[in-house]
Amino acid sequence: MGPFVKMLVVLVVLAWAAPAAAAVTIATPFNFREHLGPNTIGSTPGDWLIFGVVTVQPSGSPTAVTATQGAVAATLNFRPSTLFPDLYFASVPFDAALVIGDVKVADSLWEQHRPQFRRSIEEWYKRNGGFESVLAKRPAQVPADSVVLLSSITEVDKGSAALRWIIGMGAGQAKVKGDFEIQDPGGTTLARFSAQESYLGGAGIGGAGFLDMDDLFRRFAETVAETTRKWARGEKIEER
Repeated sequence: MGPFVKMLVVLVVLAWAAPAAAAVTIATPFNFREHLGPNTIGSTPGDWLIFGVVTVQPSGSPTAVTATQGAVAATLNFRPSTLFPDLYFASVPFDAALVIGDVKVADSLWEQHRPQFRRSIEEWYKRNGGFESVLAKRPAQVPADSVVLLSSITEVDKGSAALRWIIGMGAGQAKVKGDFEIQDPGGTTLARFSAQESYLGGAGIGGAGFLDMDDLFRRFAETVAETTRKWARGEKIEER
């Protein structure tokens, strides 16, 4: 991750090839983060840092504007419009960190599965990537270049092996359900979604074809991790 993304600060400097007597005016530098989902306007989906300056005069050739931070520099593109005739800006992908925030359970009987759920999310990202880094526990000060995943496990059902054998067709399935929220470091909600994982085959939990609850929670956590990564990449998810 470059300094532009990590610090979210842009200093605009100007290089101009016109006669030295000409005055240069720079006004209203800006930088902001924008999460773009699927769209019909041709913008690339994903998490972006957009930065630039609203007014540079004189604008256009041969004026060149560069944004710098530390040893990193980026050339700003001249993008005039009717509303902003002297606009220069650029954008770079925002490679955020993920903080695994609170994991709440609706029933204290499920408390034992919280560490497995949290650990499985972290391990999935280690194998599959998706964020610059993953913090398994929320720090006292949430990093400015992060998003926070909040989890609420709302239903855990071990199911019925008898119903799975006798009726089939999904009857008696073991399942885990939950609601999830992605926030920025300031607590603003960026997305909400629900997820679930079920076990449909064999005798299931505690029987032949054994699948224990830790395995089911692992699968559930992986579903949540993958959905969160899809959101970060600007892919469509089913929001609630």
